[in-house]
Amino acid sequence: MPWISGHRKPQPLLLLFLIHVVLGTQLSYTYSLGTYSNHQTAVPVPCRPDQASALLQLKSSFSTDGWGPFVAGSSPICTALASWQADTDCCGWEGVRCSDANGRVTTLDLGGCGFESGGLHPALFNLTSLRHLNLAWISFNGSQLPAIGFEQLTELTHINLSNCGFDGQIPDAIGQLTKLIPESFADLPSLTALGLTNNFLEGWLPSRIFQNKNLTTIDVSGTNFSGPIPSSIGNLKSLKNLGLAATGFSQELPSSIEQLQFLDCGLSGDVPSSIGNLENLYRLTLYNCNFSGKLPPQMFNLTQLEILYLDSNSFHGIMELSSFWKLRDLSYLSLSNNKFTVVAEDEGNSSGINQMGILLLELEAFYSLI
Repeated sequence: MPWISGHRKPQPLLLLFLIHVVLGTQLSYTYSLGTYSNHQTAVPVPCRPDQASALLQLKSSFSTDGWGPFVAGSSPICTALASWQADTDCCGWEGVRCSDANGRVTTLDLGGCGFESGGLHPALFNLTSLRHLNLAWISFNGSQLPAIGFEQLTELTHINLSNCGFDGQIPDAIGQLTKLIPESFADLPSLTALGLTNNFLEGWLPSRIFQNKNLTTIDVSGTNFSGPIPSSIGNLKSLKNLGLAATGFSQELPSSIEQLQFLDCGLSGDVPSSIGNLENLYRLTLYNCNFSGKLPPQMFNLTQLEILYLDSNSFHGIMELSSFWKLRDLSYLSLSNNKFTVVAEDEGNSSGINQMGILLLELEAFYSLI
């Protein structure tokens, strides 16, 4: 029941209480702004000058002429840097987010912009409150990641350097972060996504990466990392996207995976039957990985599959088109450059995969054969 009714006069005791509260609040405000509260939203702190300066230095290191698909016009170059102007609040610049409390940059997202640079500018490391960093599809032209600087980004939880063209190894400086160990990105309690696709990074992929139970995405496909997939990957119950260039694959993967991609990897032999346990999988890519033998029948238990790439392996044997009929959501299939003999049962004939490859790209082509 309301303590003051709309049609009743407040009792003297209640009036006294109200006066006490109001006066007490005013006196409190007189002594300290920190104790005053009128349920008003705090005004965000504008961008700090040092943060704006670092971003403008970073801007000066980029060429906006574009590269690769961006020059060809198949991908548009973004216009994010047009808003990066001196004497304006950098917290309002495109691709930038700041903490309302202190005006420090917490997010820098230039992913997919198509810029070009001769190297990663050290001004980036002055953004010491960064939590999210996305520089995907910015070409750094085979330069190496800076040997020092990353150790200053102690708040970093997300980093995407996919398709950046970096060369060399992941710097040891990354191991100096308080949430990291010298094995590069391993043991990151708050890291949820790791993307380093299509770089020239090399070395042994640290097995301890696969012990971080918060990871939802690991994509290091298209790199020169080597080593087998460790058994500890089975503990990543939140993992949804996995892309690797591994040299060993025998253990069971987490059933939570929705996208699985192996590109130009050193895998060989049969595809493990345990792949049929990935009941949430809707995209599977096994491209140019030297797999051989027949497709495991368990693969046809993946009823959520929408996209299936098995190109450029050494799969062989008779492949009956009817095997794919139970994959009702399948919209794209590519079996090109294998050694299958494809049988369209109702047609009563067979042909090599090289003749059938184009027809097998779309599921509708299956039905046109029946």
